[in-house]
Amino acid sequence: SCNLPSTDGIPGQTSASDELPELTVVPYADPGLVWISMEYTESHCGIDFAARENIPIVAPADGVFRKEMYYHEGDPRWQVNAEIQIGGYVIELLFEPGDHVTETEAATQFDMLIADGTRVSAGDPLGTLYVASGQDHAYLHLAVRAVRSDQFECPMLYSSAKVQTEFLELFHRDHPGEQICYDQTY
Repeated sequence: SCNLPSTDGIPGQTSASDELPELTVVPYADPGLVWISMEYTESHCGIDFAARENIPIVAPADGVFRKEMYYHEGDPRWQVNAEIQIGGYVIELLFEPGDHVTETEAATQFDMLIADGTRVSAGDPLGTLYVASGQDHAYLHLAVRAVRSDQFECPMLYSSAKVQTEFLELFHRDHPGEQICYDQTY
């Protein structure tokens, strides 16, 4: 399950002072080079974009960019977990250079991104989504999480009307009639 039990009351609840994130730019430059390979479900806490070649990635929102290497034991593979911090929220951007990625290949992905701690504005370049050697495609996993409650919500809830339209056009291109988020209708 995506959402863990909250120890602070209502799941997903934040204080009135928390700044809400707004995704005002899609993270990819060319929708012809990506597709949505996985939608937001009860067990998949974000939207996965896939690409068959290295592509530029931009900040979907304003905030502070963070990144770290991560070993995904369940698959197993290495990846770069990045996020943009906005108030009490983070926009997670998980850079997955393929299905079977070595630590060295993930380090290449890490080096292809901007420096940890960089303040970004929506549309600023974050770097490149890297397709590791021998891989068919790479993934960019996009999620929104309330830090205090550790609750995930569909990124569509925090997207501008323009971004919602662009995500839906891309999703329905390959998945006509399906829902991009299991718990909302768009």
